[in-house]
Amino acid sequence: MALGRSGLGGLARQLRCFSAAAAQADVVSEMIGYARGSFKSNHEQALDVLKSGLQYMTTGPDAGRLYLAQAEIEADRNRWPEVADLARRAATAASEAEAASAQEALVVAEVELQAECINARAALAQGRDADAFKAAQVSMEVARKSFTATGAEDRRWQGLVLASSTAGMVQHAASEFVSAGENFGAVLVLAGHQDLRQGPPPERDHMIPEALKQAAAFRLSEGLAGEAQLLGARAAKAAEAAASSAKGSTDVLLSPVFTGEVLADAWLVEAQASMAAAAWDDAERALSDALAAAEAVSGEQCVRVALVLLLTAHAYSRTGRVTLAEGLYREAAKMLGLGPGHTEDVDIKVVHPSVASLLAWRYAQLLTALPRRTTEASAWEKLARALHEEAPIGGLGAAPETAFGSLDALKGKGSAGRGIVLDLMCRRVLPCQL
Repeated sequence: MALGRSGLGGLARQLRCFSAAAAQADVVSEMIGYARGSFKSNHEQALDVLKSGLQYMTTGPDAGRLYLAQAEIEADRNRWPEVADLARRAATAASEAEAASAQEALVVAEVELQAECINARAALAQGRDADAFKAAQVSMEVARKSFTATGAEDRRWQGLVLASSTAGMVQHAASEFVSAGENFGAVLVLAGHQDLRQGPPPERDHMIPEALKQAAAFRLSEGLAGEAQLLGARAAKAAEAAASSAKGSTDVLLSPVFTGEVLADAWLVEAQASMAAAAWDDAERALSDALAAAEAVSGEQCVRVALVLLLTAHAYSRTGRVTLAEGLYREAAKMLGLGPGHTEDVDIKVVHPSVASLLAWRYAQLLTALPRRTTEASAWEKLARALHEEAPIGGLGAAPETAFGSLDALKGKGSAGRGIVLDLMCRRVLPCQL
């Protein structure tokens, strides 16, 4: 749909004139469709379109949808405080209105659920773990109490799966492995459950790709690389289907930004599982797919791409291609605004400090393995330690080498570390179990 500034005014006038709820929802859908289709080329104009709709409504499911669409765009820019604020506004707007119909009640529940899931990820990216736990708890309450209308059984199932995986993700980040395991166990039971009384089982994986991906990440943290690979592949297939459906969609639970991220992250988990098994060819194929998926969301120069480059550089360094690895580390650091001169004033906002610490440490490990690069290695080591200290993470230990391995690991010396899982969707390093 082509829409310029004049078109924006027309949509706003349309919205003001319509009084019927169905007509209003149509105009809001038109606004969301435009914003989702144009944000890659102009974030600000896409946001202006969405904000114009909120001039004429402040509560109700449609207001919630407009706030969530803004949160998607701000997430694309990695502006996590804004994402969290918009998600909270969406949930509040939806919950304050009295649903006029069963369909409207369903949209209210979808907005509330999506808002809390987004809020949890934004909180984890900022290191606001208490807020993440609260959002996960509320998402579970929404999933259990909403989606009660006749015909909403699939949505209720989807809500329970997504809420359980959100809770598991938050617990995994905090190293609460037992609780996380219980929630991911519930995810996999639900994801495998089919009610055969209603005929042949429907294919529903496309409704829960992020839950499958998060379960794969947790299995990898348990040292179950084979199971993680299988779950990662299943998540990637589900995300491909969801991403295809998201094109042109205005559905609350079908965001092109987030479905694209899930696809990239599913390939990343599969790549990390292959790396854990030293299956380097498989890892590189998955990394290539992850890079294509990350670039497809909003271009080549973005944080998503930086995370893929970080893991690709590590794969190259482990297989002796040090020149290629160094180039990728430098490119990833540039995308994150990271450099050894920042040691005294560390302020990385686009990702959790654990990701920046990992990048700096991995690059220091590579430089340590190279001749006559001691000074540079020391500078990147210092930065990595400062970032690790900035946001200590449960399960990653008091120093980078506990999880990431010793600086001389590429020389075949020292320790390989406990291991980590790099999570793209919450822009954070997740711990592995002992």
